[in-house]
Amino acid sequence: MPLLLTRKDVESLLTMEETITAVEGAFRQLALGNAVMPQRVVVKPPDHNGIHLGMPAYVGGDVGGLGLKVVTSITTTPSSTPCQPPSALLLLNDPDTGAPVAIMDASFLTAMRTGAAGGVATRYLARPEAENAVIFGAGVQARTQLMAVCAVRRIRRAWVIDPDSAARNRLRWRDVAAVGHVGGTHRGSSDSGWSKPT
Repeated sequence: MPLLLTRKDVESLLTMEETITAVEGAFRQLALGNAVMPQRVVVKPPDHNGIHLGMPAYVGGDVGGLGLKVVTSITTTPSSTPCQPPSALLLLNDPDTGAPVAIMDASFLTAMRTGAAGGVATRYLARPEAENAVIFGAGVQARTQLMAVCAVRRIRRAWVIDPDSAARNRLRWRDVAAVGHVGGTHRGSSDSGWSKPT
């Protein structure tokens, strides 16, 4: 029986530092030709306004992983059924035997992986002494993008640029600081118009 992990399980187990290490290792294996990552399969159900995505991948080398992520987002439903946020599941298989190893919620995992890709880029492309960060957009990915930058640099100031003040206000520095990845205090994100330093 495969291990079943809920979103809460994944959130309690996965750190940004571990995610950055895993993403960097996967990028390395991809560059070495040890990964197979076909174009994702897209299904748009004709009777629903939505999308169903299948994303299989194999990573060899010292990583050794085989999996399939499925993301489904239906934006219109019968009037009696409220729309749900996009759902994501990850099925991991043993690459040697094909046996299922784990089935897990992949919504948080996806956000962490996307943020970690920015963390890898920051590690290699940003100046070592960089202390300021700018996040363009305060959507779902903004929190993990900032977490990742803070994991690889001692960020003292961050600005969140988004024309939607409600979105900016949902992204709080203390949310990132609570995860333990911040080297300083928040000094950005204005409440009117585009964000600007305070």
